[in-house]
Amino acid sequence: MKIALVYTPRCGSTSLFEYFKELKPNYLCYKEPWFSTLNNGNTIDYDKIISEDNVFIKSTYKHLPVPIEKIINDFDKVVFLSRKDKKEMIESLINANHGANFSDRSKKKYWTDYIDEKKIEEDIQVYDIIDKELSNFSTKYGNKMFYYEDLYYNDFTPMLNELELDLVQPQFDNLLNCKNRYRVEGEVKTKKHTTIF
Repeated sequence: MKIALVYTPRCGSTSLFEYFKELKPNYLCYKEPWFSTLNNGNTIDYDKIISEDNVFIKSTYKHLPVPIEKIINDFDKVVFLSRKDKKEMIESLINANHGANFSDRSKKKYWTDYIDEKKIEEDIQVYDIIDKELSNFSTKYGNKMFYYEDLYYNDFTPMLNELELDLVQPQFDNLLNCKNRYRVEGEVKTKKHTTIF
């Protein structure tokens, strides 16, 4: 089966990807195959990926190399994942960019004093549009759409069922349990440096 997880940033897709990879070792799993920055300046050929029998990819909507309709046509299952709280999503994205490590799963307080509120509002508008597009595709083509908040703070069962994954407690607790959320309460302010002349 060919499965595509199409998502917006900072919605738990990497943890879900790792869970899938652990439970389905017979699948070729590609994380952001069409985003050259994560692949040493290269991308993986689209036709090569869809020629595989058992393949699972995760890609942000922005990095898809072909229209979403082609993805839906070429993959046996396409699942959408997003986040309702766009402000938290953007803050998380800015912090991930600031640390230049999107795969860091350690707990941390978020640096906030350098975040431009106007930039957050602009990005929220962009991702609201993307979210609506994914929702429209979900309705039009019958693909399931899930949200970070519903999964990580409520019930993962619908997503696991959609991806035909069992609930394996040790892996679930390690990768998907909300107690592992990266952001801890409170914010970190950068130290203000003063120069004495």
